Amino acid sequence: RQLPLVVVLPQTVAQVSRVLKYCNDRNIRVVPRGSGTSLSGGALPLEDAVLLVMSRFNRILGIDFPNRVVVAQPGVTNLGITTAVEQEGFYYA
Repeated sequence: RQLPLVVVLPQTVAQVSRVLKYCNDRNIRVVPRGSGTSLSGGALPLEDAVLLVMSRFNRILGIDFPNRVVVAQPGVTNLGITTAVEQEGFYYA
């Protein structure tokens, strides 16, 4: 395990934008992390990177049942999607 340079937990899109601009301007790597369930292991921190934790972005923005499409923010969990669609007989992951 490695500790990142810093962990950032933004609350707004503007904050995410500022963090990304800051890191881009300084050539600092960024590792985005969704809800942190670690089901895929895809958001492992790097010691020379900023860990951008997006768990506060946890809203489902839309569901299109006929086309089987969910638009969700990065902090939404698989269970959150399942809960949102189960009343229509759907199951996700």
